Amino acid sequence: MGISNAPKSFLKSAPTSGLSRGIFLIDRSILPAEKETLTLLQFPPCEGSPEPITVVEVGPSTNACPPGLFVVHMTCKQQKSAEEDLAVAVSKLFHSEYCDGTVDRIDTDTQATQTAKTLLWSLYFNCPETNSCDLSPDVPANVHLCCSGPDLDLDFEYAVKQAKEIFTKMYPDSEFLPRAPDPEEIVLEDDEAPGPAFKAESEDINEENK
Repeated sequence: MGISNAPKSFLKSAPTSGLSRGIFLIDRSILPAEKETLTLLQFPPCEGSPEPITVVEVGPSTNACPPGLFVVHMTCKQQKSAEEDLAVAVSKLFHSEYCDGTVDRIDTDTQATQTAKTLLWSLYFNCPETNSCDLSPDVPANVHLCCSGPDLDLDFEYAVKQAKEIFTKMYPDSEFLPRAPDPEEIVLEDDEAPGPAFKAESEDINEENK
């Protein structure tokens, strides 16, 4: 069972916070190129942002947005609200004159305004990070919670580790993700040729048809 579908009685020890996240819609790519690319950027800790901020940009080829627009995701460990935690990266990357129909921020630095991308829409939210907590004390023995994600990692290492742990509990005598055979180890048997009895019967039928 995914943690998002679990009843509250299973999540008594789950944290209520952990990550600050933001989703942004902009008019130009952070890293313009001849071919559309996946952009990955990490802001190091700095004044106003004690935690590193991971930035991922995707374009129209991913079907995340219409042509001419780009979607940016930002994630960091929660310190305050999502908007406060991500403010440094947002101010460096985007020029936000209008957002959701209201005046949000007008950059007074002319050079920054020319190079920054126009922020067309934004969404901020905080969510718990459950990867590092043990929820088993509040869960029945025959229920296994999938707690992986969201987190700060860009790979699926923890998800695979958790899948193996759950599989081992459910099927202790079976191998988790057994090795697939090499091509030379696969033997394909040819279909058997028709036997003499089949050939004789076919000849008899042909004689009757004549």
